[in-house]
Amino acid sequence: MTNIEITVPSHRGRSRLSDITIDMTAIDPRAYGAESTNSTGMAAHGGGLRFPLTFPVNFGTPGTDGRVRFTNTGTATTYLTLVVTGGMSQGFSLKRVETGQTITISRPINMDDTVTLETYYGTVLLNNQSSLSGFLTEYDWFQCPPGETCTVQFTPLGTVTGTPTFTMTASPAWW
Repeated sequence: MTNIEITVPSHRGRSRLSDITIDMTAIDPRAYGAESTNSTGMAAHGGGLRFPLTFPVNFGTPGTDGRVRFTNTGTATTYLTLVVTGGMSQGFSLKRVETGQTITISRPINMDDTVTLETYYGTVLLNNQSSLSGFLTEYDWFQCPPGETCTVQFTPLGTVTGTPTFTMTASPAWW
């Protein structure tokens, strides 16, 4: 938001005020609701059942699907901020499950690196300073239309070191 100051002509001595018109353009005319942040690690298998079964039944360690979800309850399309932390030897892929749209970064991501993708601008920053746009091998940018749930699958590529994480931040949007 930018504040603009104007000087209003004096109305003293006049029987009524003059009309003043100010033309303004909003960079993003949408109104946004509360921000929602969801995180996940890589997809991992669960423990499963062991035979022979004994009671009480132990279903093992639950698995994770490596997905995050956001539902846009607003009336306008909203954009997403996607953040991935390393380490992955060949990069990572983010796929919107409902549409198949995919964004893939093909570059080693160190364990202490953070990659931020802004779907509104179509930008990719490494550690909030260096552009990684040249390492995009797939860039079918996606957003979340009104009334839809967006499910994004996180897939590390190559050898994984440390504990890579994926975080999606979004807000419902209204016109």
